[in-house]
Amino acid sequence: LLSRRNELTVSAVARNYSTVARQMASLLRDGAVKDVSVGELKPGEEGRIEFTMVISFDSDKLLTFKPVNDN
Repeated sequence: LLSRRNELTVSAVARNYSTVARQMASLLRDGAVKDVSVGELKPGEEGRIEFTMVISFDSDKLLTFKPVNDN
């Protein structure tokens, strides 16, 4: 769910730190993504990395809902 500031906060688990970095790079290649920031990174089960990520979107490049006028 996007906030009013066009941000999405995600909690995720990755195989390693390189996977987190590749995911960030992939998101930043998308024209609708303005910024990606990673919050807390911590070791999880089986050596995996638990992290949070905030993805900021360019609202001009997102699809928007426009109500249909039934008149």
